[in-house]
Amino acid sequence: MIDLTRSQVGAVIAAVVALGCADRGPEQGDVVLKLFTGAPAVGAGTLVVGRGTDTIVIRTADLVLREVQLQLVRVGECEEEEGERCAMVADGPTRFALPLGSDTLTLAPVAAAADTYGTLQLEVYRATTERDTAFLASHPDMAGVSVRVSGAYSRAGSLRDFVFTTDLNEVQELGLDAPFVVAKGTSAGLLIGVDVAKWFLSADSAGLIDPATAGPDGPNAAQVRDNIRTSFVVRVLSSP
Repeated sequence: MIDLTRSQVGAVIAAVVALGCADRGPEQGDVVLKLFTGAPAVGAGTLVVGRGTDTIVIRTADLVLREVQLQLVRVGECEEEEGERCAMVADGPTRFALPLGSDTLTLAPVAAAADTYGTLQLEVYRATTERDTAFLASHPDMAGVSVRVSGAYSRAGSLRDFVFTTDLNEVQELGLDAPFVVAKGTSAGLLIGVDVAKWFLSADSAGLIDPATAGPDGPNAAQVRDNIRTSFVVRVLSSP
């Protein structure tokens, strides 16, 4: 299984996978993926979100993804049984320690067929002991969850530490803001934005949700799951 922390960016992809239609031969370029949260950090990689007198301090935000792949413009979903093959960027499951602040996490280049892509497909993934023994041996704290956030919640000046997890598990298809062209022998870049600052906002974005009420059985679980679900965006970079 693939493991990624900030200190292990160079090892994010265990093997370079050259995918695309079987008759493409050596016509390949490189895809460089970058992750970005975009929210200003306070201190050493700490994110603070405030509404009124309430604040949430986010110290770490870990996300598990698998089957991150690019879909060709001329085909639909990446369905193996239909003979369609896409450019696999990360198979996984992969644990991403999201950068909090203006830093960008750059993944190792991955080979892809020279072609034009229009959609990025990924799965926000809940690892289980039945399917992911090796992954969970390295990450036991991610058993049964796809997102893990640690930090502190302050309500009217009273500060309380928290660890939030969710078992959200679903495939997302993210349209690109422009056609993504991979040319033979060159590198092309994509930026995946994850708006962590919105994860604990109320439905109208006017207030904060106490993370203690947003776990799998909490009254605000559905709202935070929706916030995470809609926090992804993908942009084509002019240069990798």
